Amino acid sequence: KYTNIFKENLQNNITINEKVNQLEVLAEAENEKAEIEIKGNNDLKEGNNTIIITVTAEDGETKREYS
Repeated sequence: KYTNIFKENLQNNITINEKVNQLEVLAEAENEKAEIEIKGNNDLKEGNNTIIITVTAEDGETKREYS
């Protein structure tokens, strides 16, 4: 279990077992009106995989990506 790893860092690395092909990612925005989209956490392959968490601000235009 990893918590708060993305809050201050835009890029993070974790190591998981090679047999894992899906990773449950739970993300919570500080502003409840922001939207969160998570891509890349399914169909994981052996080697490097990139999961991108995009947080879109209430204005619908301002975005920040975490990977």
